[in-house]
This record gives sequence, structure tokens and C-alpha cells, in this order.
Amino acid sequence: MQQQESSSEYRDRLVEIRSKYTNAYFPWTIDSDAQLISMHQSGIGVLKLASHFCRQPSAIRSRLEKLRLESITSETEAG
Repeated sequence: MQQQESSSEYRDRLVEIRSKYTNAYFPWTIDSDAQLISMHQSGIGVLKLASHFCRQPSAIRSRLEKLRLESITSETEAG
């Protein structure tokens, strides 16, 4: 059985993640969505999008899925 993370452990983990991905877990804006759509449709890959938006690659994939722009494939990991 998995133990639930304490609030201090959660905060510590969030600080650690945000030290690398400064926009992690912040809400997406309409402008960011529009820019993500445009860049994705231009062929920019998940890793570059993650770097540009300061978010984890998994967050980019999730957002593209939510926006129904992409099914998860390894091809989207490239540059």
C-alpha cells in the first residue's frame, strides 16, 4: 500500500521540480496554448517545446493530448 505524501514532502518535491521547470504545475494561459499549438504544428518536438515553455516533457505531451493535437508517439520526442 502506498503512503500519501505529506504536505511538506509535496512542497519539497514541487520546489525541486520548479528549480528545473519554472512553469511546472502553473495553469496554462490562452496565449501559451496558442503558442504551443503554433509551434507544434510547425513541427517543433516535445523536448524543444518543454525547454521553451519551461515545463516537463510529460506536461507538454499531456497538454497536446488535452488539446487533441497529438497521440503519444516516440516521433514527437525529437528536436
